[in-house]
Amino acid sequence: MFTWWSSLETVSLLSTIARWLIALMGVFVLILGTRQALLQKKADARKRSEVDRQINEAQQRVEAQQEEFEQLKAATAPREISDAQKSVLKNALSKLPPRGIIVASFAMDPESGDYGSQISAALQECGWQAELRKSSLNDFRGIGISCVTAKGQPLPGYGELISAFQSAQITMEPMRPRDKSIGGKLPEGSILILVGRK
Repeated sequence: MFTWWSSLETVSLLSTIARWLIALMGVFVLILGTRQALLQKKADARKRSEVDRQINEAQQRVEAQQEEFEQLKAATAPREISDAQKSVLKNALSKLPPRGIIVASFAMDPESGDYGSQISAALQECGWQAELRKSSLNDFRGIGISCVTAKGQPLPGYGELISAFQSAQITMEPMRPRDKSIGGKLPEGSILILVGRK
């Protein structure tokens, strides 16, 4: 057998070296385990950060789509005269002498007809004589106003009517309708409200 195997000093030295190696291996394993845990923590943090980023982007897309949906809903919703607007019109117009008004809505657009009906009803609630015609051939967007006079001068109540609608946040633009585009004769001294598309 080997001579060192029989030597107490050599075997003791080898035993001590082996113990040191085992201890060093334990420390090395501990260091590797700690490093692995640290790297895993960083990888998890990166993964969480990426997941959070994707969630944030998805939420932003959802919010943008909801905003777009609300805009489309508002753009396509039919116009309505609110109770508050009716109240503003009534306060402004019921003090004035009633006038004859023709409300002519665009014939090819049901929404225009419905809104024209609401305008006509609101004016009648103010005591004004509003006649609704759903036969206008004037195709435009918004609401126009005109008056029928031989001299082309504004009629009494014309300016007040525009002002009342502006106070109710209903925009009216002065306009001249095309001849024979209203559906019926316009009596002299009438105020004409043209209701176009939304």
